[in-house]
Amino acid sequence: MTKRLNNIVFAIPIINIIVDLTTNYFSPGILSPGGLRALFLLGFQLYVITHYYTRERISVYILFYSIYILLIILLFSTDFISSLNLYLKYLISLLMFPIGYIFINQIEKLVHLTKVYYFTLVLIFVNILIANIFKLGGSTYLEDSFYFGSAKVNITKYIVQIILVFPILLHFSKTRIHRFYYYLFFIGVLVILIGLKRTAIGALFIGLFIYYILTPYKLKYSKFLIYGTLFLILLLPIYRNVLTDRFRAREEFIRIDEEEDLEKEGRYWEFLSVKNAFLNGSTRHILFGSEMFNDRAFFNTKRMLHMDYSIILNGSGLVGSILYFILFLTITLKVIKYDFYFRNKAMRLLNSTFWSVLIASLIISISGSIYSIGFRSFLFLLFGAIIRIKRQIVFEKFQN
Repeated sequence: MTKRLNNIVFAIPIINIIVDLTTNYFSPGILSPGGLRALFLLGFQLYVITHYYTRERISVYILFYSIYILLIILLFSTDFISSLNLYLKYLISLLMFPIGYIFINQIEKLVHLTKVYYFTLVLIFVNILIANIFKLGGSTYLEDSFYFGSAKVNITKYIVQIILVFPILLHFSKTRIHRFYYYLFFIGVLVILIGLKRTAIGALFIGLFIYYILTPYKLKYSKFLIYGTLFLILLLPIYRNVLTDRFRAREEFIRIDEEEDLEKEGRYWEFLSVKNAFLNGSTRHILFGSEMFNDRAFFNTKRMLHMDYSIILNGSGLVGSILYFILFLTITLKVIKYDFYFRNKAMRLLNSTFWSVLIASLIISISGSIYSIGFRSFLFLLFGAIIRIKRQIVFEKFQN
């Protein structure tokens, strides 16, 4: 594999975050940042798969699952172009698994990838700073309180993932971790708290808790969190007013704001509509779903489904939902599998990172992430890397 291909892999997170932070400033279309990003990534993935593809079971399963989704779109979608557009976003994120498996095959490369992700965190903070100077992207819950730019508060979902892979830097980096990375970690926590997005906050703290339970480095991790908490307390005078004002405004927003009431009704509508359509639908709908990635046409509404699980169930039916969860189950079993051959602290730390990111992503899926190339590319690139590195550790152990 050429050095150029490796460099492209490490550049993907940077490309994703730049596009995610800027694409809403442009009109949608093939020449928008999002459209160009999709063409570039899909072209790169197809090149890698055709030239370096390995018959690894999960990668084979992803191809099978992707073909199934495309097939039901061809058969049951009344707006093929619209469904195909969203399908390509979904496909690109899934195909990041074989990219991670092929290229991120050493712990050193995983550490470098993590550093790249923390560089993207810097870009996010710069974007937020610019957004607050020029008041870009709107200020959710409270006017003129805190701006996130065109990506809006959903960018906190992305920050959660970056924070949860920090232990890779903390324990695997051969050089002494600069304090700069510590500050980025806790500023990220602070931004998530200020964002007040419940799924992001819940995913963050549940992910950190799961990591704490599973990590073999509990003492070091505890010290890190204690120092970080003290750091946030010392900064409290700077952000306390913004946080408390936004929190009160959110409570008031939930209580009386008409738009929030509509959102609550929308969530309730989504759950009931998908459930009723499934229970009362035809055999074809129950098994194979209807209008995959085109649910607005199916329900005759302008509001798209938000929850990933609703989108999968309604669009691909019982068969597609089972295949979707089999994908995550297969990845999980593969991560566990190598522990039966050999287990050391490195393997346990990879496990704890995997579980914290996986559970956090499943929580975030409640508020929707299936159409986010950046978010889900991170997920599957990391999963592919972890499985490949665990395989390499076991292989080298038995080879020696």
